[in-house]
Amino acid sequence: MGSLSKETILVLHKYADSTWRAQSAGLRHFALMRGWRLRILQMEGESDLASIAREIETVGPTGIITSIEKALPEEVTGGMPTVYFDCQLGMVPPDAPFFCHDASATAHLAACELFRAGFKSFSFVSFPGEWYWSRNREEAFAKEVRARGGDFLPSLHFPSNESPSALRLSMDEWVRSLPKPCGVFAANDKSGAMLLKVCRDAGVAVPGEVAVVGVDNNLPLCMSAKPTLTSIVPDWWGGAFMAAEALDKMIRGKKVEARQTFRPLGLVSRRSTVSTSPRKDFRVELAMSLIRLRACSGLRASDVVVKMGCSRRLAELRFREITGQSILEAIRQVRFNSASTLLARTDVPVAKVARRCGWKSVPTFCIDFRREKGMTPEGWRRKGL
Repeated sequence: MGSLSKETILVLHKYADSTWRAQSAGLRHFALMRGWRLRILQMEGESDLASIAREIETVGPTGIITSIEKALPEEVTGGMPTVYFDCQLGMVPPDAPFFCHDASATAHLAACELFRAGFKSFSFVSFPGEWYWSRNREEAFAKEVRARGGDFLPSLHFPSNESPSALRLSMDEWVRSLPKPCGVFAANDKSGAMLLKVCRDAGVAVPGEVAVVGVDNNLPLCMSAKPTLTSIVPDWWGGAFMAAEALDKMIRGKKVEARQTFRPLGLVSRRSTVSTSPRKDFRVELAMSLIRLRACSGLRASDVVVKMGCSRRLAELRFREITGQSILEAIRQVRFNSASTLLARTDVPVAKVARRCGWKSVPTFCIDFRREKGMTPEGWRRKGL
């Protein structure tokens, strides 16, 4: 990372919740590596530009990372490097670095979960108001569903000024009219938890008639919902780390892309998508453990079959039934995920990435990677995907 400095970074954030704890951990990790001092300021309610300007004048920071819902004009920041993180896209200056969720990757996980559960029809529940991330997830989910041959039904949208009781009434009418069975992707866990309550009150079986996937993996919400809510896990730590890394480059006078995304960590399956008698197979669990541990160390599908202790045909049938993919596809997925992360987050040479992730030939790795991701490993690294 180079020599340590004693720069002070002003961090403006919205809420002191579990999301912020993960974000702040990523920021603090980078700050420790770089030797930054962090001045963290929580802005409640309407952000006051005058108070921010006073804070900047008092602290004299080298750069700013902000997630509040307000643009910081140059007369406030003094033109110092500023990175926007997880805030409304419409208020971010066009050329300013902005970090947000990867809507396509998030929608892909939701679609995989709901298709795997056997659904053919799908829909989306928005978050009240005009939020770019809700709209982007809806568009990406609809595209994913249609590409897989599913039927995408009209989404449920709420105006921002609707009362909680009116929201529940609109959702109740929508749920009752929804063709069933249907897999529903909710914009976030708040919308997903509300949908589960409405389904319960309306006597709609979950996940038999309606299955629900949310986003954020907000544990209090997900675990208190009845049934518990399946949710996608954003990489808040990694996203905040990326934002800090971008700010550091700007401070050093380097150019940073204006719009960047961070991919989710995965999905946690719970009762809103999994039957109360979920399919389990200890042999498949053993196989998945082996794949996670050794996929990048030359593991072959035949090695996994041996571990499962049954015929190749039975092993493949049970593995696909439980996971929705073949043994070889699962191995390749882990290898590609590892390679993608190394390319995006480290400076490890492509040849070493290939060998570290289980490829014997660098040219083969480059061909496979391009076929899988639609770009070369070098292109993936440049984009920081």
